[in-house]
Amino acid sequence: MRFWAVTAMDDLALSVHHIGGRAGTRCYPILPIFERDVVSVLYEADRSSLAGIRLATKDLPSRTVILGDCLSGQAGPRPFYLYSNRYLSSLYPLSPDYANAFSFDAQFGWDDDPGGRSLVETLTLDTITLDQVTEREAGKTPPPNFLSLDTQGSELEILKGGAKTIADHVVAIMTEVEFVPVYQDQPLLGDIVAYLDAQGFDLASLEIFPTAGASNRTPIGLRGKGFPQGGEALFLRRPETLTENPNAALLALKAAFIAFVFGFYDQTHKIISGLPEAANALLSNSTEPGHEHAYLHFLRNYAEIAASYPPIHPVGYSEVFPPRNSGKRFMTGMASIDHDAIQTSWLGSRDHADALTDLSKLLPDDFIGIEALANQFQLTDHAEELRRNRRAQLDGVMKWLRMERTTNTSGETP
Repeated sequence: MRFWAVTAMDDLALSVHHIGGRAGTRCYPILPIFERDVVSVLYEADRSSLAGIRLATKDLPSRTVILGDCLSGQAGPRPFYLYSNRYLSSLYPLSPDYANAFSFDAQFGWDDDPGGRSLVETLTLDTITLDQVTEREAGKTPPPNFLSLDTQGSELEILKGGAKTIADHVVAIMTEVEFVPVYQDQPLLGDIVAYLDAQGFDLASLEIFPTAGASNRTPIGLRGKGFPQGGEALFLRRPETLTENPNAALLALKAAFIAFVFGFYDQTHKIISGLPEAANALLSNSTEPGHEHAYLHFLRNYAEIAASYPPIHPVGYSEVFPPRNSGKRFMTGMASIDHDAIQTSWLGSRDHADALTDLSKLLPDDFIGIEALANQFQLTDHAEELRRNRRAQLDGVMKWLRMERTTNTSGETP
């Protein structure tokens, strides 16, 4: 079911596609101020779930598209294995070892057991590739910028079936991965990492799902940890792979914002620092009618504020242990450290007073600079994390320079 038609505004929207949207949820977070920037496209092969998806998403301020497609690596009819626990349903059959084991699900308080993993029916579904969906939906549904997959073993073949879409439009991918075969003949984490690396994506984070002991049903009181089976991996596109893309400017801005959302602040700064002129023009127009996207307004402010930060960095290892004397670390320990030499090296050619003035700008206990911006846009967790990072790194500077930290409450801050 589609609720809307594509307009020119959708080029600027953050297009978030989630494949395997049975519960009406997605991997990209719901951020109150930014949710109206999002076009949310949910795919689910089990059409009996579509009504529930509509119900789960009806109150979101983002625009929603629901597609009842079964995606695969190559279009055509495929067996689809429907299990008692519908969340296990897949284009791939369960491996016998997994199907016959017991493991405790703390969320629901029950044992996942062979009955829940029993095959209810094998359907034959017509499958389609992501590239074909993109072609079919042109002018109706914007292609993905953020792509997430939870398709129970078929993630890699879906990615391969969307190679052109990914190359042309996608800047971040989040996918469920397995470390051991839960399904027969399924690709594992290493296969996905190798493929996406070749497409210009770096593995940015890996969450390992907690696993209770899988066994022949150990009695309560004797159970312990389980071996890791799977998790969720986030991949971010390398900015340099966008340079030949016709939409490089807009994709770079979307990549910068998505990196910030997931806590990769260095990546955001790297992208913003190297924006092409066309991207800067987009930011300059971000508050004009037709361009009122909160994420662009955020990035415009980010670029202005980040440019005002002083060039202060942590002390380097080689400043504490210069290469010519690095062996002393294990001979005389910290007793041989020359703090005056560290300070001289850290200052470089900067004037001592100017460096202290710059340092003082980073000392306030309150939110400053990008932290304050994030807090203003209700990204409070991000603001807190940035402040924690700043404080920890400043403590390191103070330690090695043997300076007493005092709170700056009145000086100019970024």
